[in-house]
Amino acid sequence: MDLLLDIPFPAPFNIGEIDFTIVDIETAADSIAVGTRSSVNNTASPTTDPYPVAATPLQPTDPATRDASMVTLSVSDWPINNGFWVFSEAELLQYLIAASSVPASFPIQLNTDSFNEVAPALDKAYPDTTMELLLAIPKGFTEVAKIVDGVGINVTDLPLQFNFSVFPNNGTNSTAAFSLQCPATASTTASVNASGGASQVIYLEITELACTPLTVISSEFGNITTDGLDMLISGLLTSVVLPELNKFIGNGFALPSIDGVSLTSSAITPVNGTLKISSDISWDPSSFMARHQKLASHKGK
Repeated sequence: MDLLLDIPFPAPFNIGEIDFTIVDIETAADSIAVGTRSSVNNTASPTTDPYPVAATPLQPTDPATRDASMVTLSVSDWPINNGFWVFSEAELLQYLIAASSVPASFPIQLNTDSFNEVAPALDKAYPDTTMELLLAIPKGFTEVAKIVDGVGINVTDLPLQFNFSVFPNNGTNSTAAFSLQCPATASTTASVNASGGASQVIYLEITELACTPLTVISSEFGNITTDGLDMLISGLLTSVVLPELNKFIGNGFALPSIDGVSLTSSAITPVNGTLKISSDISWDPSSFMARHQKLASHKGK
């Protein structure tokens, strides 16, 4: 049973793994409880920058929920926050929005003429000039994700920066213009489905994404006002960033599996501050034995 699972993100985001190493087992008259580490690691440097928040032990699953299915998996918000930490420390939580990505219907485009009231000195220095926007989540934040009963995963007070740049003379090299920041919030639902094999996959979908109020971090072109920028930021988050994020996480996150053992009739419920995944088990002993006979034969050689 492979207890180290790669997080299925494309390069350069393919640095993460989830460690399901078993750390304790408790038996009762009618159940077995298995605890796992459930930490997210940077595969390039798994011992660097460990998440600085201690994990809180999970409360036992109530009997009514536990007995409704053969297996119940409980996931707290700790590994979710741990994952945020790993990718932020690796400076990978960034997203570049080019001028061409902004829908033509938006009242504000990534062009200095659109910012003549927000940053008049910028428009004066570079009139009718192309701009770009880098969204970045800085290092150092903790515990922004919470599992909300009956809802899913909510993120609050996630620090988000908006770094605007300008291309002098509409060239190819950009220069910093001004930067804003705000606390971002997001709502995410979770579901679980079979992948077509023995594995069950948790799928996440971000349903809401917002960031307010905006404040100025820095400016290379004098005073900046945030008046009117809320519409641009809200529109970009909803129309550009949200679909891209959902596409990025669309492959889901596979749960551990064993040859010959399949999880069936699975359901996922946010309850008591955890995501509870309930499943029944289908076991094919012939497939299980065939694998171990093959392993034994290989060891014999």
